Amino acid sequence: MAEVRDPDGFARLRRLAESGHAGARKDAQIAATRIATLMACKGGLISDITVGDCVELVGVQRQVHVRGGQKKVDFYLRLRTLGVFPEDAPATIRAFGQALGQLSIEELVDRYQLQCRAVRDLVVDYLRERQPSLDFASLDAISRTLAGLFWARIEALAPGIDSLRLPPAVVRAWKEDLKTKRRTTNGPDGTRIEVSSPRLNAKDELIRVRAFYLDIAQWAAEEPARWGPWAVPCPIGDDEIQKPRTASTVRPAWTNGRGSGCPSSPC
Repeated sequence: MAEVRDPDGFARLRRLAESGHAGARKDAQIAATRIATLMACKGGLISDITVGDCVELVGVQRQVHVRGGQKKVDFYLRLRTLGVFPEDAPATIRAFGQALGQLSIEELVDRYQLQCRAVRDLVVDYLRERQPSLDFASLDAISRTLAGLFWARIEALAPGIDSLRLPPAVVRAWKEDLKTKRRTTNGPDGTRIEVSSPRLNAKDELIRVRAFYLDIAQWAAEEPARWGPWAVPCPIGDDEIQKPRTASTVRPAWTNGRGSGCPSSPC
Protein backbone atom coordinates (compact mmCIF):
# COMPACT_ATOMS: atom_id res chain seq x y z
CA MET A 1 0.00 0.00 0.00
CA ALA A 2 2.80 2.43 0.91
CA GLU A 3 4.80 1.75 -2.24
CA VAL A 4 2.03 1.42 -4.82
CA ARG A 5 -1.31 2.87 -3.81
CA ASP A 6 -0.62 5.87 -1.58
CA PRO A 7 3.09 6.77 -1.21
CA ASP A 8 2.30 10.37 -0.26
CA GLY A 9 -0.17 9.37 2.46
CA PHE A 10 2.23 6.94 4.09
CA ALA A 11 5.06 9.47 3.81
CA ARG A 12 2.93 11.84 5.91
CA LEU A 13 2.41 9.05 8.44
CA ARG A 14 6.18 8.46 8.62
CA ARG A 15 6.90 12.16 9.17
CA LEU A 16 4.33 12.19 11.96
CA ALA A 17 6.03 9.19 13.58
CA GLU A 18 9.49 10.76 13.24
CA SER A 19 8.30 13.86 15.06
CA GLY A 20 7.56 11.76 18.17
CA HIS A 21 9.94 10.02 20.53
CA ALA A 22 11.98 7.07 19.28
CA GLY A 23 10.15 4.58 21.50
CA ALA A 24 6.91 5.20 19.60
CA ARG A 25 8.25 4.00 16.24
CA LYS A 26 6.94 0.48 16.78
CA ASP A 27 3.50 1.86 17.67
CA ALA A 28 3.60 3.85 14.43
CA GLN A 29 4.27 0.67 12.46
CA ILE A 30 1.28 -1.07 14.07
CA ALA A 31 -0.90 1.94 13.26
CA ALA A 32 0.31 1.99 9.65
CA THR A 33 -0.48 -1.72 9.29
CA ARG A 34 -4.06 -1.17 10.48
CA ILE A 35 -4.47 1.77 8.13
CA ALA A 36 -3.21 -0.39 5.26
CA THR A 37 -5.73 -3.06 6.30
CA LEU A 38 -8.55 -0.52 6.02
CA MET A 39 -7.35 0.48 2.56
CA ALA A 40 -7.20 -3.16 1.47
CA CYS A 41 -10.76 -3.75 2.65
CA LYS A 42 -12.35 -0.44 1.65
CA GLY A 43 -10.26 0.73 -1.30
CA GLY A 44 -9.07 4.27 -1.90
CA LEU A 45 -6.33 6.29 -0.26
CA ILE A 46 -5.58 7.20 3.35
CA SER A 47 -7.49 10.44 2.80
CA ASP A 48 -10.60 8.41 1.90
CA ILE A 49 -10.77 6.58 5.28
CA THR A 50 -13.82 7.60 7.32
CA VAL A 51 -14.61 7.57 11.02
CA GLY A 52 -17.11 4.80 10.33
CA ASP A 53 -14.37 2.67 8.77
CA CYS A 54 -12.35 3.02 11.98
CA VAL A 55 -15.29 2.12 14.18
CA GLU A 56 -15.89 -0.99 12.07
CA LEU A 57 -12.26 -2.08 12.40
CA VAL A 58 -12.28 -1.59 16.17
CA GLY A 59 -15.47 -3.66 16.31
CA VAL A 60 -13.75 -6.53 14.48
CA GLN A 61 -10.77 -6.23 16.83
CA ARG A 62 -13.08 -6.63 19.80
CA GLN A 63 -14.73 -9.70 18.28
CA VAL A 64 -11.40 -11.46 17.73
CA HIS A 65 -10.11 -10.26 21.10
CA VAL A 66 -7.14 -8.24 19.82
CA ARG A 67 -4.91 -7.10 22.65
CA GLY A 68 -2.96 -3.87 22.88
CA GLY A 69 -4.94 -1.36 24.92
CA GLN A 70 -4.40 2.15 23.60
CA LYS A 71 -2.42 0.82 20.64
CA LYS A 72 -5.57 -0.78 19.22
CA VAL A 73 -6.98 2.66 18.36
CA ASP A 74 -3.75 4.61 17.93
CA PHE A 75 -4.27 4.49 14.15
CA TYR A 76 -7.43 6.59 14.57
CA LEU A 77 -5.62 9.27 16.55
CA ARG A 78 -2.90 9.49 13.89
CA LEU A 79 -5.46 9.80 11.09
CA ARG A 80 -7.21 12.58 12.99
CA THR A 81 -3.91 14.39 13.54
CA LEU A 82 -3.26 14.27 9.79
CA GLY A 83 -6.60 15.98 9.18
CA VAL A 84 -8.18 13.02 7.41
CA PHE A 85 -11.46 13.39 9.32
CA PRO A 86 -13.85 16.35 9.54
CA GLU A 87 -13.25 18.86 12.33
CA ASP A 88 -16.17 17.54 14.37
CA ALA A 89 -14.77 13.97 14.46
CA PRO A 90 -14.43 12.62 18.04
CA ALA A 91 -11.09 13.54 19.57
CA THR A 92 -10.86 10.61 21.99
CA ILE A 93 -11.25 6.83 21.86
CA ARG A 94 -14.29 6.92 24.17
CA ALA A 95 -16.53 7.41 21.16
CA PHE A 96 -15.62 3.94 19.92
CA GLY A 97 -16.86 2.27 23.08
CA GLN A 98 -20.08 4.28 22.99
CA ALA A 99 -20.68 3.38 19.36
CA LEU A 100 -19.97 -0.32 19.76
CA GLY A 101 -21.77 -0.88 23.04
CA GLN A 102 -21.29 -3.96 25.19
CA LEU A 103 -21.03 -7.42 23.75
CA SER A 104 -23.80 -9.88 24.53
CA ILE A 105 -23.02 -12.99 26.59
CA GLU A 106 -23.07 -15.07 23.42
CA GLU A 107 -20.60 -12.70 21.74
CA LEU A 108 -18.31 -12.77 24.78
CA VAL A 109 -18.14 -16.57 24.66
CA ASP A 110 -18.00 -16.91 20.87
CA ARG A 111 -14.78 -14.87 20.72
CA TYR A 112 -13.02 -18.15 21.51
CA GLN A 113 -14.76 -20.38 18.92
CA LEU A 114 -15.38 -23.34 21.22
CA GLN A 115 -15.81 -26.61 19.33
CA CYS A 116 -18.16 -28.42 21.72
CA ARG A 117 -21.55 -26.76 21.31
CA ALA A 118 -22.95 -28.29 24.50
CA VAL A 119 -20.16 -26.84 26.67
CA ARG A 120 -20.37 -23.52 24.83
CA ASP A 121 -24.10 -23.35 25.65
CA LEU A 122 -23.38 -24.33 29.25
CA VAL A 123 -20.90 -21.46 29.67
CA VAL A 124 -23.45 -19.06 28.15
CA ASP A 125 -26.17 -20.31 30.55
CA TYR A 126 -23.81 -20.05 33.51
CA LEU A 127 -22.87 -16.46 32.69
CA ARG A 128 -26.51 -15.53 32.16
CA GLU A 129 -27.34 -17.00 35.56
CA ARG A 130 -24.64 -14.88 37.21
CA GLN A 131 -25.19 -11.75 35.13
CA PRO A 132 -27.64 -9.98 37.50
CA SER A 133 -24.99 -9.78 40.24
CA LEU A 134 -22.05 -8.74 38.02
CA ASP A 135 -20.96 -5.60 36.23
CA PHE A 136 -19.87 -5.92 32.61
CA ALA A 137 -16.13 -5.88 33.40
CA SER A 138 -16.55 -8.84 35.78
CA LEU A 139 -18.74 -10.69 33.28
CA ASP A 140 -16.10 -10.13 30.60
CA ALA A 141 -13.33 -11.38 32.88
CA ILE A 142 -15.22 -14.57 33.81
CA SER A 143 -16.10 -15.29 30.18
CA ARG A 144 -12.44 -14.83 29.24
CA THR A 145 -11.41 -17.31 31.92
CA LEU A 146 -14.03 -19.99 31.31
CA ALA A 147 -14.21 -19.85 27.52
CA GLY A 148 -10.69 -18.70 26.65
CA LEU A 149 -8.22 -19.78 29.31
CA PHE A 150 -10.11 -22.88 30.39
CA TRP A 151 -12.27 -24.67 27.86
CA ALA A 152 -10.55 -23.49 24.66
CA ARG A 153 -7.25 -24.72 26.14
CA ILE A 154 -8.86 -28.01 27.23
CA GLU A 155 -10.12 -28.57 23.67
CA ALA A 156 -6.62 -27.89 22.34
CA LEU A 157 -5.19 -30.48 24.73
CA ALA A 158 -7.97 -33.05 24.22
CA PRO A 159 -9.70 -32.58 20.82
CA GLY A 160 -13.29 -33.82 20.78
CA ILE A 161 -13.78 -33.65 24.54
CA ASP A 162 -17.41 -32.97 25.53
CA SER A 163 -17.56 -33.42 29.32
CA LEU A 164 -16.48 -31.38 32.31
CA ARG A 165 -15.21 -34.62 33.87
CA LEU A 166 -11.62 -34.19 32.76
CA PRO A 167 -8.99 -36.94 32.58
CA PRO A 168 -6.24 -36.37 35.19
CA ALA A 169 -3.55 -36.07 32.51
CA VAL A 170 -5.50 -33.29 30.76
CA VAL A 171 -6.02 -31.45 34.04
CA ARG A 172 -2.30 -31.57 34.82
CA ALA A 173 -1.37 -30.37 31.34
CA TRP A 174 -3.89 -27.52 31.53
CA LYS A 175 -2.70 -26.34 34.93
CA GLU A 176 0.89 -26.36 33.73
CA ASP A 177 -0.08 -24.46 30.59
CA LEU A 178 -1.99 -21.88 32.65
CA LYS A 179 1.19 -20.91 34.49
CA THR A 180 2.60 -19.34 31.32
CA LYS A 181 1.30 -16.33 29.45
CA ARG A 182 2.07 -16.20 25.73
CA ARG A 183 1.80 -13.36 23.26
CA THR A 184 2.96 -12.79 19.70
CA THR A 185 5.03 -9.74 18.84
CA ASN A 186 7.37 -8.43 16.15
CA GLY A 187 11.06 -9.33 16.47
CA PRO A 188 13.94 -6.95 15.63
CA ASP A 189 13.91 -8.15 12.02
CA GLY A 190 10.14 -7.76 11.67
CA THR A 191 9.29 -11.46 11.96
CA ARG A 192 6.49 -12.59 14.30
CA ILE A 193 7.78 -14.33 17.42
CA GLU A 194 6.07 -15.84 20.49
CA VAL A 195 7.09 -14.39 23.84
CA SER A 196 6.39 -16.28 27.08
CA SER A 197 6.21 -14.96 30.63
CA PRO A 198 4.83 -16.25 33.96
CA ARG A 199 1.09 -15.68 34.45
CA LEU A 200 0.97 -13.68 37.67
CA ASN A 201 -2.77 -14.12 38.21
CA ALA A 202 -2.91 -17.88 37.53
CA LYS A 203 -4.46 -18.49 40.96
CA ASP A 204 -7.28 -16.03 40.18
CA GLU A 205 -8.06 -18.00 37.04
CA LEU A 206 -8.15 -21.25 39.03
CA ILE A 207 -10.55 -19.66 41.50
CA ARG A 208 -12.97 -18.69 38.70
CA VAL A 209 -12.92 -22.19 37.21
CA ARG A 210 -13.40 -23.74 40.65
CA ALA A 211 -16.38 -21.44 41.29
CA PHE A 212 -17.83 -22.58 37.95
CA TYR A 213 -17.73 -26.25 39.02
CA LEU A 214 -18.99 -25.63 42.55
CA ASP A 215 -21.83 -23.35 41.43
CA ILE A 216 -23.06 -25.98 38.99
CA ALA A 217 -22.90 -28.64 41.70
CA GLN A 218 -24.96 -26.46 44.02
CA TRP A 219 -27.48 -25.48 41.36
CA ALA A 220 -27.86 -29.15 40.37
CA ALA A 221 -29.47 -29.83 43.75
CA GLU A 222 -32.04 -27.09 43.06
CA GLU A 223 -32.58 -27.74 39.33
CA PRO A 224 -31.38 -31.27 38.60
CA ALA A 225 -32.83 -31.43 35.09
CA ARG A 226 -30.98 -28.30 34.01
CA TRP A 227 -27.65 -28.52 35.82
CA GLY A 228 -27.47 -32.13 37.00
CA PRO A 229 -25.88 -33.60 33.84
CA TRP A 230 -22.94 -31.20 34.27
CA ALA A 231 -22.33 -31.70 38.01
CA VAL A 232 -18.98 -33.48 38.33
CA PRO A 233 -16.09 -33.35 40.82
CA CYS A 234 -14.07 -30.16 40.61
CA PRO A 235 -10.52 -30.70 39.28
CA ILE A 236 -9.14 -27.86 41.45
CA GLY A 237 -8.57 -28.54 45.14
CA ASP A 238 -8.72 -26.15 48.10
CA ASP A 239 -4.97 -26.28 48.56
CA GLU A 240 -4.40 -24.93 45.04
CA ILE A 241 -6.24 -21.65 45.64
CA GLN A 242 -5.36 -20.92 49.26
CA LYS A 243 -2.56 -18.57 50.16
CA PRO A 244 0.35 -20.08 52.09
CA ARG A 245 -0.38 -19.84 55.80
CA THR A 246 2.00 -17.96 58.06
CA ALA A 247 2.54 -18.59 61.75
CA SER A 248 0.02 -15.88 62.60
CA THR A 249 -2.72 -17.57 60.54
CA VAL A 250 -2.24 -21.15 61.76
CA ARG A 251 -4.87 -21.96 64.39
CA PRO A 252 -3.99 -24.09 67.40
CA ALA A 253 -5.06 -27.71 67.14
CA TRP A 254 -7.61 -27.25 69.92
CA THR A 255 -9.70 -24.63 68.10
CA ASN A 256 -13.07 -25.63 66.71
CA GLY A 257 -12.34 -24.51 63.11
CA ARG A 258 -14.40 -21.32 63.36
CA GLY A 259 -11.48 -19.22 64.52
CA SER A 260 -12.99 -18.62 67.96
CA GLY A 261 -10.25 -20.37 69.94
CA CYS A 262 -12.87 -22.23 71.98
CA PRO A 263 -11.84 -25.84 72.80
CA SER A 264 -15.38 -27.15 72.49
CA SER A 265 -17.86 -26.97 69.61
CA PRO A 266 -20.15 -25.20 69.30
CA CYS A 267 -18.78 -22.25 71.24
